[in-house]
Amino acid sequence: MRLIRLLKNDLVDEIQAWVGDGIISTAQAERIASRYGVDYHDRARHSIGYQLVLVLGYLFIGLAIITLVGANWDEIPRSIRMGGLITLTLGVNLFGWFSYRRGREQAAVGAFFLGSLCYGASIMLIAQIYHLGEHFPDGIYWWSVGVLPIALLLESRLLMVLAFALGTLWFWVEAQMHYYPASYPLLLLALAWSVLFRKQSELLFLGLLFGTVLWVEFNLGWWLGEGQ
Repeated sequence: MRLIRLLKNDLVDEIQAWVGDGIISTAQAERIASRYGVDYHDRARHSIGYQLVLVLGYLFIGLAIITLVGANWDEIPRSIRMGGLITLTLGVNLFGWFSYRRGREQAAVGAFFLGSLCYGASIMLIAQIYHLGEHFPDGIYWWSVGVLPIALLLESRLLMVLAFALGTLWFWVEAQMHYYPASYPLLLLALAWSVLFRKQSELLFLGLLFGTVLWVEFNLGWWLGEGQ
């Protein structure tokens, strides 16, 4: 019993998943939570803070991995580099998928966030291995494209913000290099769909507004001759 009490936050996560799956009612969830000294609704209100701490933890782990690998990159054989990057990226994302299947959405989002960092690092490092640097913004583009489906599937604000930030970075780099970023409106459409038909989010709405204004302003400049 004491072990369950120590893991009461995880217990409430499971209870929330049971409610979402229709296994138990909200009233039953409240009674189970109160039995172990947890306020079911108070825990739900503080889930954003919990997610923030979790994401920061995964962020530092990702940065530590990237720093460690980067410091010893030239000393690692090419085959081990390639296999290690693929294994790490797949492993972290599979952990996120299994967490999602078990109803642990917060853990899944955190794992997919870390997996997205590993995915982006893998793109850049594999491009370095095989000297694929003809047009480096393509790496940012495919990073954003890889994150976007997962963000839509999980209806995650965090992953959607990451996909949007990467897409906007790609847009900016392309524009600075005097290329026309024709795919950017597709990202805006995905963001609009998420805002209108999925989770309501002021942050995503502001991002959509910013991206739309940026796109319109860029096109005005481009077609008036400033982008040529």
